[in-house]
Amino acid sequence: MRRLRELVPYFRPYRGAMARGVASILAAAGFGLASPVLLGRAIDALRGAPSAATLARYGALVLAVAVAQGVFNYLQRKILVSVSREVEYDLRNEYFAHLERLDAGFFRRFRIGDLMARSASDLGAVRMLCGPAIMYSTHTLATAAGALVGMVWIDPKLTLVALAALPAVAAATKVFGDRIHRHYEVVQREFASLTARAQENLAGVRVVRAFAREASEERAFAERNDAYVGANLRLARWQAAFHPTLSGLIGIGFAAVLFFGGWRVLAGGISVGELVTFHFFLAKLTWPMIAIGWVINLAQRGAASWG
Repeated sequence: MRRLRELVPYFRPYRGAMARGVASILAAAGFGLASPVLLGRAIDALRGAPSAATLARYGALVLAVAVAQGVFNYLQRKILVSVSREVEYDLRNEYFAHLERLDAGFFRRFRIGDLMARSASDLGAVRMLCGPAIMYSTHTLATAAGALVGMVWIDPKLTLVALAALPAVAAATKVFGDRIHRHYEVVQREFASLTARAQENLAGVRVVRAFAREASEERAFAERNDAYVGANLRLARWQAAFHPTLSGLIGIGFAAVLFFGGWRVLAGGISVGELVTFHFFLAKLTWPMIAIGWVINLAQRGAASWG
């Protein structure tokens, strides 16, 4: 995390935009949490005294909330993704200007392909950390906090049942996050090595042909390419297993809520509408649990690239 604090100065010119982006995130999360409440109340109202006027009123409210949420979702993406592009632009300019000022000995110690990989692949990963990772983590925390408060407000005991799988989710996130970070660092090293091999051959193509080294260089490049693909496949296997694992653990929580929540309705502890609202809140909590895995993936990649 010390490394990531070094990025803070690059956000200072865009403080106003960041504030507007975060405000849009909070507004979108708020409207998103209003929909389950409206749906639950509509179900209870229609069960008690069904009427076309009641249905029309709640239908209009749900539609208005959905439109407002869509508007603020658009604004948060437009603002924060734009900021991440601006930060990437500043970083790339600073990186190139720094390379221009280095002495010739530096370029004898470091391969050109490595330096090109920093500008292409690594800065792209840092941009994803500066934009989408911040956006989704903020939205995730706001939505999760609001959904959790709503669940406790409806039924604290049922909330404990729903959250029983959280320790397993946290443990899985930690294990997968560490593995993804390590494998991504290997991918970046292999990519730099592959790029360097290609650059050296293209720059020295006359020498390669003069000494009839084409076949030898093709084999060497194929070996580096195989290593790069292998590293990516190992990373992909961990990434592919991450979301299904989280989804399976979260599904256990849904099954428990369906059973115990139905029992609470039969006992008169909560209404059908409140159970529906609770399920929607749990769904709102489920997306953050899944999204946090993607955010951790972006953060691990960005931290490795920034390092």
